[in-house]
Amino acid sequence: MSTTTARNDTRSHRSPRLRPLGSTPASMMRTLLALLMLACLPASALPAAPAESPADRLDISVSTVHVRVPVTVVDSRGRPVRGLTASDFALTDDRVDQEITSFEAVDLQSSEAAELVRNLPAARRNILFLFDLSNSTMKGILEARAAALGAVASLLPTDSAAVMVASSGGIRFELAFTHDRDQLRRALTNVGIETGGVRRDPLALFLDVMENQNAATSLTPLQHDDPISKGGTGGGGDAGGQLGAVAASGKRMGEREIQDRAADWASELAAVGLTLNAIDGRKHVLLFSAGVPDEALVGSQSLSETTAAVESNIWGAGSLESGNGDAIFGAAGVKTALAKAVEQLQRADVVVHCVDTSLLVAGGAMGLPEGSGRGQASLHMVAEDTGGNLWKNANDLSVPLAEIVERSRYTYVVGFESKEQRGAGQYHKLALELRKDTNGWRVIHRPGYFEPRPFTALTAIERQLLASEQIVSGIVASDIPLDVVAAPLVPGKNRTGVFTVVELPEILRREPAKQLDLELYGYARKLSGEVLAFFSDRVSFDVELARSQNKAGGVKLIARLDVPAGDAELVFLARNARTGATGLGRQTLRVPDLASGAPGILSPLFVDASSSWIVRRSSSIPEGDAYPFTVLGSSFLPAAAPATAGSAYRACLTTFGLSAAAAAGQVDISGRLVDSFGRPVRGATFRVVGKATASDSSGRVDFLLVIEAGDATHGPHSVEIAAQAPGMPPQRLIAPLGVDRTAAVAVAATE
Repeated sequence: MSTTTARNDTRSHRSPRLRPLGSTPASMMRTLLALLMLACLPASALPAAPAESPADRLDISVSTVHVRVPVTVVDSRGRPVRGLTASDFALTDDRVDQEITSFEAVDLQSSEAAELVRNLPAARRNILFLFDLSNSTMKGILEARAAALGAVASLLPTDSAAVMVASSGGIRFELAFTHDRDQLRRALTNVGIETGGVRRDPLALFLDVMENQNAATSLTPLQHDDPISKGGTGGGGDAGGQLGAVAASGKRMGEREIQDRAADWASELAAVGLTLNAIDGRKHVLLFSAGVPDEALVGSQSLSETTAAVESNIWGAGSLESGNGDAIFGAAGVKTALAKAVEQLQRADVVVHCVDTSLLVAGGAMGLPEGSGRGQASLHMVAEDTGGNLWKNANDLSVPLAEIVERSRYTYVVGFESKEQRGAGQYHKLALELRKDTNGWRVIHRPGYFEPRPFTALTAIERQLLASEQIVSGIVASDIPLDVVAAPLVPGKNRTGVFTVVELPEILRREPAKQLDLELYGYARKLSGEVLAFFSDRVSFDVELARSQNKAGGVKLIARLDVPAGDAELVFLARNARTGATGLGRQTLRVPDLASGAPGILSPLFVDASSSWIVRRSSSIPEGDAYPFTVLGSSFLPAAAPATAGSAYRACLTTFGLSAAAAAGQVDISGRLVDSFGRPVRGATFRVVGKATASDSSGRVDFLLVIEAGDATHGPHSVEIAAQAPGMPPQRLIAPLGVDRTAAVAVAATE
């Protein structure tokens, strides 16, 4: 489901910002629209209106919601039915007929599937590996991990997968939904392993743990110390499971304790359903659990004993004795709680496939108290009522998972405009059926949808999942303008230190609140999607104080990511922690192995001559690191979207492995300014005015460039740079640059 909101431009290559001082693309567009509207109204009809803010936009309830419903149609033998069109379906929303306004047929194994799923998240299939740590033994968890790892190969490239653990402390993502199979295998390998002291990614997209630890012997208690756990404060959970601990001590759980554990289990499943509702597309959950003792649901007495007791009580006393009812019928409260959890899962379009971990180990139901019975009644109820399967003795999950993948590979995405909105979070029932004779065909779809809820109503784990989804998909409402510039500057063992500047222009000037709390997330990943490194920060500003210091109100955050050599994509997300307003920025770059000593040249860093920034240092930068951006002994701020309003501007060109050649005058650097058509600008000049060699062993040499704009007109331009040196193939760089002829302040060139 998606609302009709604007989406951010996520192009890989940045274009210069060209705008008058104190404006943004969003504000310019709003101004233009306002002027057009004013032109059509008489003067007497113009009321005064307050300025719009990101918070205002987020909290406005929309009158129309575009709903997309993933649908699978199978024949009488369970095979997917192809070739249907929108005219074959009839759709109702709360019993009101709806016109189908969008329709897509997606084969998840086709060559076009990746692009379709990227642009249409509702077509995506999401696989969640959910490990119930409280109701499984240590050995059961080990076997479950092995089974899950064996099933990864059955997933399609378009499948998004995640890993979650549930315990008495609540639920937590070990890995959020991603296409990164390396991270998926790493997360599965480390389920239940203590990761205390290791930096944890708050969005759970990168697992920063040792890769070579012995998973079979290092299973230790897992402590939930993050705010995502139940109650927001976390709590203790143990990987062996509380039922296992009871069994090991030889104690028998009392009836009340069994019911409490069963109620907690239902609560955890309901929380899973609530969380997954935020994800578009069909969700398949592989639940690894021993369930809860059967008597929590069906009673502890045998069928004959139960029949006799019922007859005795009904004929003798006219009603059941209060102290004996739960033992005969099971705990009514537990049944109700579990039924509500199942309903929550159904409404979120979740299918649960249960794997009985008590049967993954030799000897049967290990971890359950003697005489309590197995937990298959609870597992069967959850699986059957959500349309899933109960897998027994399923040490090899590759076959059943492959069957699920094949059965649901062909999906129809049916969309309509829901105009009858009753309020945030309200539930609508959907009915979707085929108009023609189906010959036993079955239409599988979610039973309904929830109206969008405001950011302030989301739980901590929902907010976490929302941010991780935005990072992975790149679909973000552009409430916060954001630009990025990055430079690999620090040699290291196996990795290069990449310094990044995240620009948030005018964010403080536009903020209506007195306090601004910003969440910032940054990831480096391969172009194929595997995450390589991350950082996260939270910075706060006293808005009035910041405005008094800087009227323009822009913020630059300088951060560091240590990235292996090769082509990489940097993705950054900024979010207002109060309103949920977001902005996304990307940059692709080639990261060199600076420690190798091989000669190379980086893209130029343009000097930002503006004073409209408040600069913050990220906690991702080690305390001992010096300020990275210097040239000829002077510090400077790089401009992510460089533009000049005057006749000249400066840039720093960094080379590596060329110190000897530079000292001998053998490095030749030339360049020119060209317009958007690639034509040289008349009167423009390009000069190298100085160089400085680093004192370390990297062979780094910085060159200061000055480019005069000449007769360049207002608009986007590029600087073409050519470099040649002994031992290095000729290099040619193209860097975007804007010429802003509307700004009032000129940038003076200093040599």
